[in-house]
Amino acid sequence: VVLKHAEQDAETAHIIEKEYRDVLLIQEVPLLSFALGLLQRQSGNVVEAIDTFERAYRSYGPDPKDPLQLRLCRALAEGYLLLDCAEDAVRVLQQGLEWAEVLAPQEAAPAAEDVMATPSRLSFYHWLAEAYAKSDQLDEAVAILGQAKAAHPFDRATGTKLADLHFRQGNLRQALAELTELVAHYEQENELDRALEILQHMA
Repeated sequence: VVLKHAEQDAETAHIIEKEYRDVLLIQEVPLLSFALGLLQRQSGNVVEAIDTFERAYRSYGPDPKDPLQLRLCRALAEGYLLLDCAEDAVRVLQQGLEWAEVLAPQEAAPAAEDVMATPSRLSFYHWLAEAYAKSDQLDEAVAILGQAKAAHPFDRATGTKLADLHFRQGNLRQALAELTELVAHYEQENELDRALEILQHMA
């Protein structure tokens, strides 16, 4: 709610940022740092946002302790990608994937726009693959999605992302195999709408 108000009113955003900064001068509160970083990024101050996220991220140390660590990993990685720093994004997402083994919910990935949701492990597989792909490390991206597929068989997003990467690599046969496997699964489960969507992806 606070973020929505800040997005609609620059003066409100400035007031909220100042209040958060004042609190953080007295005491490190990772959740407040996360919120402040989101406000800074929303205002276009990506470098400041990354610094804010980094402080909160480092305050936890190397061990998984709080689901907020996963949201910080996501926010940091998104910031790095905005600055075309794919290697830094990969580093943070690798840590997030490791922490997600302990901290993440087991259900499917949350909606991409829901920055306040705790990301699932599957989300980290996808984001890490995207970061690898943006740095032209396509083999690494395929390998990560292969791990995601092993952990979550017949996940539509994983299968279509894998197919897209195979297309980029010029491996048309493997790309079509991924999509055909999904179509066969959805037909078997009588989810014909999903099967048709995959067929449209193949067109």
